Amino acid sequence: MFQVGNTIRLSCTFTDFEGRKVDPVIVKVIIYDVLYKKINEYTLDATNKFRVGDYYFDYVPTKAGKIFYEWYGEIVGKPAIKRETLEIKFV
Repeated sequence: MFQVGNTIRLSCTFTDFEGRKVDPVIVKVIIYDVLYKKINEYTLDATNKFRVGDYYFDYVPTKAGKIFYEWYGEIVGKPAIKRETLEIKFV
């Protein structure tokens, strides 16, 4: 459980088909509401990178409820996607 107004650090590792860490050409974080409607989309750059293939994004939720977030990267012209769910509470 996460709280409204608190910073949540999201992270993702991108790999190629051989399992090697790689940097995608495009890296985005997309936030969806419970009905899968896009709330926000953020395009990331090197300032959101720990090291090759490892990225993070600091997100501050403003409303309680369930949200979904998606990491989107393009590796050699192909999409690489990871989706997760967050439960946000006002406590």
